[in-house]
Amino acid sequence: MVHIQDVAVELFQKRGFAPTSVQDVAAAAEVSESSIYRYFGGKGGILVWEPLDAIFEEEFAARLGGLPVLKASEDAFVAAFSRLDSSQRKSLLARTRIAKNSPEAASAVMGQFQADVEELTEAFSKTLGIRRSNPRSALLARVVLECVDLALDRWQGNSKAVLGGTGRKSLPLLVADSFAALRDLPTL
Repeated sequence: MVHIQDVAVELFQKRGFAPTSVQDVAAAAEVSESSIYRYFGGKGGILVWEPLDAIFEEEFAARLGGLPVLKASEDAFVAAFSRLDSSQRKSLLARTRIAKNSPEAASAVMGQFQADVEELTEAFSKTLGIRRSNPRSALLARVVLECVDLALDRWQGNSKAVLGGTGRKSLPLLVADSFAALRDLPTL
């Protein structure tokens, strides 16, 4: 699946997201179109499939329950992003840039954002011991994901940090900055 995603991202970068078809990706990746639909559900799924989910889930599991939920979330995302190797960072950066520059790609990302909100809402509800219908869990899930999204927005224009350059902030530091900005908000 990583191979298919890598090939697709390369095509999206060269041709654009909208003009690139599933058929184009299948041909370039030397797989059948049905394999792409089976594994990803379509072109948008290729972009939003996250091979790093296992890392995020592991980091969350290690922290949820032992820390306040917001701090556990921050620490989990910082730790998960710190574990990415160079090729994983490059792939995430490329997918982030594609999503930011294509309305069709952005739509796919929004759909995944909603799914991520649902997943985090469920985890937070269990951790906090409250009903899933309680708006606190959904609000917290959205705030956490917006902090990460803000960091990704800042990072995607910061390619030297992705490649290990100096003088710019890494994604883990930008995530920490986003959560720090949240903590620093004045009480409403």
